[in-house]
Amino acid sequence: MLRTAGGAWAKLAFEQAPDGRRMAVSVVTKDTSDDGNGPVFDSATLRLRACFTGKAYAFHHSLDGERWDLLRFFALPDPVVAVDIVAQSPTGPGCVVRVDQARLTAGAPGDLRDGT
Repeated sequence: MLRTAGGAWAKLAFEQAPDGRRMAVSVVTKDTSDDGNGPVFDSATLRLRACFTGKAYAFHHSLDGERWDLLRFFALPDPVVAVDIVAQSPTGPGCVVRVDQARLTAGAPGDLRDGT
């Protein structure tokens, strides 16, 4: 989750839909939220990546950590002041989440749409 000082935010997630399908999703909230559902995966695990340069942001997903597919390219009105890892279960009995790796690195692909 990326949060700005002005209150805008963006979320990249691997979610389970009410019908049980697992999918990559993204939400960008400026004044109102928009929710974009991405591809459905049979896998119980997925790698997620957020890249940004200036006001341009890109969310990617990958099954193997080698090939990254663009899920969303967007802008936020203010600089990001926080990068958070969150887990939620807004409905139902709850969820179990395991984060195997998390890291922040300097730099971004030369082309944010690039899958390398």
